[in-house]
Amino acid sequence: MAHRPLRRGAADVRLASASSAKNIDALAAAEWGLDSPALVEAAGRACRKALLGSAFPGTAFTGTAIRKLRDTRIVALLGGGNNAADALVMLRALALSDEADPLLFTLVFARPPRRENSPLSSALTTLEKLGSAVLGWDGPAGRAAEALDRAGLVIDGIAGTGLRGALSGEAAEMALAVTALAAAAAGAAAAGAAVAAGAVAAAGAVAAAGATAAGRPPVVSIDVPSGLSDEWIPGFPVVRADLTLAVEPRKACLYRPLARASAGRIVPVAGIFPASLLELADGGELMTFAEAAVMIPPVAVDAYKHLRGLVEVRAGSVGSTGAAWLAARASQAAGAGLVRLVADADIYPILAGRCAGIMVVPEGREGGRAKADAVLAGPGWGRNESRKAVLAALLDAEKDGAALVLDADAIAIARGLRFAGRTILTPHPGEFAAWLGVEKPALMADPFALVRRAAAEANAVFVLKGEVTLIAGPDGRTVVVDGLVPALAAGGSGDVLAGLIAALAARTVRLEAETGRPFDPLAVAAVGAALLTEAGRAVAASIGFSDAEDLCAAAGRIAAGAWLPGADRG
Repeated sequence: MAHRPLRRGAADVRLASASSAKNIDALAAAEWGLDSPALVEAAGRACRKALLGSAFPGTAFTGTAIRKLRDTRIVALLGGGNNAADALVMLRALALSDEADPLLFTLVFARPPRRENSPLSSALTTLEKLGSAVLGWDGPAGRAAEALDRAGLVIDGIAGTGLRGALSGEAAEMALAVTALAAAAAGAAAAGAAVAAGAVAAAGAVAAAGATAAGRPPVVSIDVPSGLSDEWIPGFPVVRADLTLAVEPRKACLYRPLARASAGRIVPVAGIFPASLLELADGGELMTFAEAAVMIPPVAVDAYKHLRGLVEVRAGSVGSTGAAWLAARASQAAGAGLVRLVADADIYPILAGRCAGIMVVPEGREGGRAKADAVLAGPGWGRNESRKAVLAALLDAEKDGAALVLDADAIAIARGLRFAGRTILTPHPGEFAAWLGVEKPALMADPFALVRRAAAEANAVFVLKGEVTLIAGPDGRTVVVDGLVPALAAGGSGDVLAGLIAALAARTVRLEAETGRPFDPLAVAAVGAALLTEAGRAVAASIGFSDAEDLCAAAGRIAAGAWLPGADRG
């Protein structure tokens, strides 16, 4: 079934399962005259262009540094599938364009290639005529492994998404040999660091780091790192790439949280298929903040605070007041016009003394105040019996039109409930595994289907936080926000995410009341997750390790650039 895009009519990136990618290939041949040779040729040439526009530690392949590629020993590790054919076409194009020297190519096959009339065979024939060496994999101590040790660049085309189960035999040995290169480089880096630590001059450390960066050849995977597929589970061997040239349609398995790091930097390779065929991809939609932000209207120049939305935050307990403050502060940062923080009596003095524009109200004394457009419950909240009664009242508010954002403790309390379609839950993997009643390893091996299932069963949007954020709605729509931002791997990041989402929910709920524009909790969740990721990158670049409070400031600047008239959009 084709994925229904969140941004209708937008130029989105849709992710494909192996089966939908295969279906797109078949339709391209049957209905568009794009048979396998045409697709492989297009993909290989597009991979060449993407490679030439990329850079790696120790080796650059851009602009005036092209000569460096021309002088580089390139070892291609190849199976017999389409990604191997793509790799060979790419190398042939580089050689014929005089951008690389085919005499420095070593083509290593897991098994002897078939010499039939095929794109792989024709590209191989050309490279052999140009003088490239062709070897069969002869074990970790053979000639092929020796060539790998001397490589300046490794191209991985061993196996693609059609792989069933784990790599085995020669293919597995080749993948493990690439992993060994990285391990050897890591060991050399550790030794270099130890030498540098004993030296007085800082220049020694710089020299050691430079030598180890240049010592490990960058690894470029074609389409996916070999070993990764829809059937991959932790423990299966997989190539660890520095860069993956992701041929369209982009494969969903690249964004499995536990496998994402194996792909390194993912570079899109487009221009292969007609756009209408790519719409058949069934694996969800990939979004950046720049792409997602357009789903939230800018603040009107004549807006007043209530039009920007009122967020009520119910969070915090003794020992966890920081969670409450971060969630409320994040709601301000994402543009909420009013933030009301309802605090237990024993922490009220702490929070009231810290907050300025945030209205802090003691628990039990919030009656008679303005109705909230969105309510966030859970950060640092605790799970005592009184919380259940509060949650029941919040469910009534949801039925009455408010948006509800549940995080942390509130997720545990709400387990098993079915909502009215206006709730967003933001679990981390442990909380989500508990919600489903499954073991965390089973969840993380392939969370896509489980996130969709939970959303459908609960009639709510789920935001599964992690290296990659997966978001699903009850109608089956799915969004992926790419991550790998280790600056966010710190306490408080989840509280900030919940506050960002609550603010966006409040503003869009208020717009629904004022203009009739429907509230879409999936869009709100996607924008909030992308905003946090962007803020994390900004904080890492400008500050480094920091407090989650810095995420709020960074998110405020980014949000203002997207939605606040007159703000700097640079």
